[in-house]
Amino acid sequence: MPTRQTTIETIQTDGGGREDSTRSGLLVRRTALVGCGDAKHDGLLPAREKYRSTYFGLKRDFAEILCARWWILSAKFGLLYPDRVIDDYDVAITDDDVDTAQWVEDVRTALSDVEWPETAKDGRDIVWELYALAGSGYLEAADQDGNALRVQLPDVTPEHVTIRFPFDDLAGIGYQNGWLAACRDSECVVETANHR
Repeated sequence: MPTRQTTIETIQTDGGGREDSTRSGLLVRRTALVGCGDAKHDGLLPAREKYRSTYFGLKRDFAEILCARWWILSAKFGLLYPDRVIDDYDVAITDDDVDTAQWVEDVRTALSDVEWPETAKDGRDIVWELYALAGSGYLEAADQDGNALRVQLPDVTPEHVTIRFPFDDLAGIGYQNGWLAACRDSECVVETANHR
């Protein structure tokens, strides 16, 4: 299933949720789905601080610098708000005892409940971009009918949300880390083709 792509020629956004316009007068807002990580700090912590890998840290930096809002994809918690305090756990989406069909349904339901405003307070139309910054374990997890989360994302978001899969153009975590660091350092989304 093809992903929706916006037809805007030039997209500008400040990233952090502050308003900025494009030449066509639209307001663009970014969001992100960030895959969690195996390496974790001990004890009760906000989810944004729980995962300690460099990879997760770079994805979190992308989300916090460039996105108006973001969520963590967790094998245990599904769609996890970054400020939710969580305790220690050791569950991976690929574990045999994880009901991936139920996990996908839970994530779909949570995303279906997200509000995606179409109009800003000043009357400008809003276009949303949803960046899927997660590995194949999460994006290819399938429901009971065999439909992967990746292909279901457009079904649970409105038409004015464009789904982006930047890691599809970046072969391996090393390239993904490089791209994420470049985005963080430049405070803008850089072309993935330049980081292969």
